[in-house]
Amino acid sequence: MARKGINKANQQEWQLFENMRLLSDSEYKQNRTCIFVSHKKEDAIKAREITNYIMDCGIDVFFDENDEILSNPEMNSDPVKVTNAINKALQRSTHMICILSNKTQQSWWVPYEIGYVSNNRAFSISDIGILLIKNIIHLPEYLFLAKNISTTIELDNFLKSSSSEKTLLLEDVKTFSELLNHPLNSILK
Repeated sequence: MARKGINKANQQEWQLFENMRLLSDSEYKQNRTCIFVSHKKEDAIKAREITNYIMDCGIDVFFDENDEILSNPEMNSDPVKVTNAINKALQRSTHMICILSNKTQQSWWVPYEIGYVSNNRAFSISDIGILLIKNIIHLPEYLFLAKNISTTIELDNFLKSSSSEKTLLLEDVKTFSELLNHPLNSILK
C-alpha cells in the first residue's frame, strides 16, 4: 500500500525515514523518488501547496521550509554554507520541480539549482519539471530544455512518470468532479 510522502528537509522526518528503511526495506526503499522543490521565497505559499499535494500523492520531497540553512538563504551570510546545503539536498533528490512565477526572474538560487541539476549526470532532462504558475509572462530560453508543466493533468503525469513506486495515491480513479476541483486549480491551469 502506498504511503504519504515525507519532506526530507525536515530532519525529524528524514531520521524517521532512515530508521524505517532499516526496519523495512520493502516499503522504505533508499531509492524512492524524491522531488526537490525549487522556488523563489516569495512563492513559498504556493510552493507549500504544491509540495503538500506531491506528498499526498505518496512521493517524497525536499522542500526547504524546514531546513535551517535553506529556509532563508538571503539572511544567511555564508554563501558557501548555503551552496553546500543546496548541493546536499539535490544529491538526496532524484527529480526536481522548479516553480516559476514572474517573481522567479529575481532569484539568484533558482538558476543555480537548475544549472546544478542540468549538469549532473545523475539527472536527465525527463527528471526536471518546470511548473508554470498561472499568469507567468516571460520564460528564459534555457527553461525550454526541460518539461514545462502548466496544468494539473501535466503535473499528475509528471508525478506518475517520476515515481519509483508501483502505486501512487493519486492513481485512484478521479471523477469528473474531482478533476474540476483539483486542489491546485488556483495555482495551475
